[in-house]
Amino acid sequence: MKKLLFVIALMTFTVFAADAQQRKGRKEMSPDKMAERITDKMTEELDLDEAQQKEVYELNLKSSEERMEAREKAKEEQEANREQMKADQEAQEKALQEILTPEQLEKWKEYQKESMDNRRGRRGRGPGRPGGEK
Repeated sequence: MKKLLFVIALMTFTVFAADAQQRKGRKEMSPDKMAERITDKMTEELDLDEAQQKEVYELNLKSSEERMEAREKAKEEQEANREQMKADQEAQEKALQEILTPEQLEKWKEYQKESMDNRRGRRGRGPGRPGGEK
């Protein structure tokens, strides 16, 4: 049971790390720019008059700022979760040191390393990706 929980925690951490790497490449747009872009598109598509444009811009700006705040809050929570998972992992490792013999502990660490290497080797492969199925 402990092994299963550890593997689940490790996999969760890996997913968070992969997601963070994907987001790193994107440029963050300011709430002003987002609101302007959306308002321009709505003006073009809906033929808004000046009064409507102003109201729609204010609404879009407010929504963009709220989304940005929510993203920042989620980012902070994600960091806190990551730190908690790391602390849990360290506590589990310490507990394992008390339970397992030094040989068993070494064997377990080697198994974890191989497992991680195997997962890293599979990253990026899948449908539509180089090395993956088509």
